[in-house]
This record gives sequence, C-alpha cells and structure tokens, in this order.
Amino acid sequence: MVNSNDNVETKETDKKAIKSKFRNKIFLSSLIIILIVIGIVGIGFTQKVKDFRKNGPWPFIIDKIVAELNLTDEQKANVNKIKDEIKTKMDSKKKDKPDEMSDFANAFKQDKLDKQTLESISKNQEADREEMKSFFMDELIKFHDVLTTEQRLKVVEKMKEFKDKMHKQKPDSQ
Repeated sequence: MVNSNDNVETKETDKKAIKSKFRNKIFLSSLIIILIVIGIVGIGFTQKVKDFRKNGPWPFIIDKIVAELNLTDEQKANVNKIKDEIKTKMDSKKKDKPDEMSDFANAFKQDKLDKQTLESISKNQEADREEMKSFFMDELIKFHDVLTTEQRLKVVEKMKEFKDKMHKQKPDSQ
C-alpha cells in the first residue's frame, strides 16, 4: 500500500526538480544572451580600435565631435573630405618618420658628431612640425566654415567635455 505521505513527498520532489530545471534553463539562457551581447560589443570595440590604429586619432576625434551635430548631407560630405585629407597627410608623414630617426642614427654613427649636424636635423624636424601645424590650422578653418553657428557652439561644448574628461583621467600631481 502506498503511503499518502510518500505520494506528497514525491510530488514535492518532482516540483523541486521542475523548478530547478526551469532555473537552470533561465540561467543558461541568460548566460548565452550575456555572452552574445559581450561578443557583439567586443566586435564593435575591436573595430573602433582597428579604425583608430589605421586612421589615427584625428578622424576618430572628428567623428566623436560631429556625432551629435545633425549635419546635412552636404556637411557630412565636406567633413568626410576633410577627414580624408588629414588621413592622406598623416599617411604621407608616417612614411617620412623612419627617415627622421635614420638621419640621427646616420649622424651618430659617424666618427665625428657636431652641433651643426644636430641643429640641421632638428631644424628639419621643426620644419615638418610647422608644416603639420599649418596644415591642421587650414583643416580646422575648413571644418569651421562647414558648420553653422549653433553647431560651432556644440563643438565648443564637446571640446570642453573632452578636456574635462582628460583632466579627470590624469592622476593628481601633488
């Protein structure tokens, strides 16, 4: 004869087993969803890092600044043209970078190193920096001319936010 207590206990055990299986399914489903989301975010982040390395910081910074400006199609085209000009210039300068070091290395390998040689190398590097400074000023003027007054004000706000974030990230130097 089957005891009614045994029957109740069996039903309770079955209910606990079902609840346990249900919790495990929810946990497993949640874990899978979390892993998928992390994977998608990771892929997006990896792509941003890849673009940053490929194109340099300036197009990245420009994209961050113009993201909330509601640019017209014409403005977007002009901004993309400016970004392309910056990328082209930066790429051409990357090719020249090894030459700067090799100029110094070749001078240092010589039997005699004099101040005039070092000043010549320094002047060439300074001329390159001045060229880039002038180039960036020209590009900044082009960027300014593309924007409306309201958009320029938003850019200034974004730049202040960016500066504040950078200062918060720096450790206190006291």
